Amino acid sequence: RSKEAYVFDLTGPIGTAAYQAPTMLTFTAIFHGRPAHAGFEPEKGIHAIKAAAHAIERIPCGRIDGATINIGTIEGGRAGNIIPEFCRLKGEIRSHDHQRALDALAQIKEQLNSSATVFGADVKVEDALHCMAYQTPLNHPVVRRFQSACQTLSLTPELISTFGGSDNNQLSQYGLHGLVVANAMQNCHSLQEYTTINDLTKAAELALKLMLSAE
Repeated sequence: RSKEAYVFDLTGPIGTAAYQAPTMLTFTAIFHGRPAHAGFEPEKGIHAIKAAAHAIERIPCGRIDGATINIGTIEGGRAGNIIPEFCRLKGEIRSHDHQRALDALAQIKEQLNSSATVFGADVKVEDALHCMAYQTPLNHPVVRRFQSACQTLSLTPELISTFGGSDNNQLSQYGLHGLVVANAMQNCHSLQEYTTINDLTKAAELALKLMLSAE
């Protein structure tokens, strides 16, 4: 029955909220080659790691035309004297434009298959959609209520775009307009993550003000 949402899951000063978040896709590519003894008969092998490396070299990573692309892990092989018949790599794509993320995934798949062909290897690619992009209109009541609550508590409201995902991505797919609200975590997802009692208190006061708002 809910129509709006405030998800407390954002780093930054209390009073900050994200109105936009990206689509997040992950992909896993498994290359299969052929094992052979690297010393006695290397020409009989099909090098799965080199096929994967060929693809990685040709897949742009970083900020690419409105998306971020990354290959985060690569693993394979059994021993230094065996041509590796197996290699697996994992990566992700993020974009505020859902179609842009899908297009990037299609291009990556094409390159993975092309590189496998160059080396005579096989490749299997699996992908998963973790969340879809959304953008809450800045003139929506859920935004105005947040701004009003902040001002009442002498907080400076700031609306930003984020490249992280949250429950709000899922809620938006069911027609709930929402914001992701800063909740007193700093340097999140790092070994230096911390919070303060003062910020926790401010976040709690803001949550209470939003819950009790008659707007």
